[in-house]
Amino acid sequence: MILSEKITWDFLNQENSSLGNFFLTSLFKMVK
Repeated sequence: MILSEKITWDFLNQENSSLGNFFLTSLFKMVK
């Protein structure tokens, strides 16, 4: 796992917000 990805996961786990989920989905779409 890339460091930035872990930081993103930690951030989303803390926020647990719809905005975070949207960002995560967009990030995965860019990676794939």
